[in-house]
Amino acid sequence: AQLSPTSPAALNGRGRAHLAANRPHATIRHFTRAIGLDARFGSSYANRAEAKSVIGRYEDAIEDYSRAIAFDPNSADLHLKRGRAYMDGGNIASALKDFAHAIELAPQMAEAYAAHGFASAKTEAYDDAINDFARAIELDPRSARAYAYRAWTYRQMQQADLGQKDIDRALKIDPNNAEAFWARGEIEEAQDKIEPAIADLRKALALNGRLHEAEAALERLGVATGGEDVVVA
Repeated sequence: AQLSPTSPAALNGRGRAHLAANRPHATIRHFTRAIGLDARFGSSYANRAEAKSVIGRYEDAIEDYSRAIAFDPNSADLHLKRGRAYMDGGNIASALKDFAHAIELAPQMAEAYAAHGFASAKTEAYDDAINDFARAIELDPRSARAYAYRAWTYRQMQQADLGQKDIDRALKIDPNNAEAFWARGEIEEAQDKIEPAIADLRKALALNGRLHEAEAALERLGVATGGEDVVVA
């Protein structure tokens, strides 16, 4: 970017580097400069949205994702990401619409089915959720996230034994899957195994500091959060 100060592509690249290094505020500055130089540079909106999500500015992130989608309306990935921003912001209905649209655009996208299933489970549409997870796992048998989401759904359905089996599968696929530790913590809490639940929820949050479900569960158990050693990809 120093060699090409007026190049949106160079600024965009530097912004991505800051995002990878977990420096979201610097990321936002670079993408904002890129957009200022070329408002038609759609990927900058999407990248800036991702950075805004990291710091909890979900409404701003959704606005940027919407701008990016205007440039690329057939991108299933953008609808998936905007849906997740809606989820994080508590707007489940809009998240479901985006996840459903992502599935329409990319019927083989396992992540879209997993996300739609999780959102459905949040609205207590458990049968729809289980069907979505089955499809996600059919498309990607190594989707640890889909197994973890289904485990949490089984917990909500008071079928903890089935949930534990899915946790075991998820952790066999990915021993450092944050969602799996979160779901196991939720199951342990339901079984009144409070100390193991707290340990697993702390582990989940350490692996993914943006996993709001784990943070909410710890707060529900009266455990302060914010001091976890977050692993940055």
